Amino acid sequence: MLARDLIARCHCVPRAGFCGYLGALVPQKEETNTDGKQVRAAGFNLIRLPYKNSIKKLDYEGLNMPSQTQINAAKSLALKLRAKWSPELMENPTTSQFNKALE
Repeated sequence: MLARDLIARCHCVPRAGFCGYLGALVPQKEETNTDGKQVRAAGFNLIRLPYKNSIKKLDYEGLNMPSQTQINAAKSLALKLRAKWSPELMENPTTSQFNKALE
């Protein structure tokens, strides 16, 4: 599908007994970095498609646009909120509960 630049429409039912929804399966190419290690696996992305009555026209008139000062303040706040994160910093709750049960 990727070579032919196609997508697939599908009806997705996430679990038994649930109402399904329309979706599009978009193929994804495998990506590797310069060392040859896989960065992104090959496969499909499922994108939920809206029904016709779910699409609404948005009215942007009358919205107050932020000033450049407000934009700069928001950018500086976002930069201050960034933190260095590593998966090792986050404990697996299932493993933690299991270890507590063992103690």
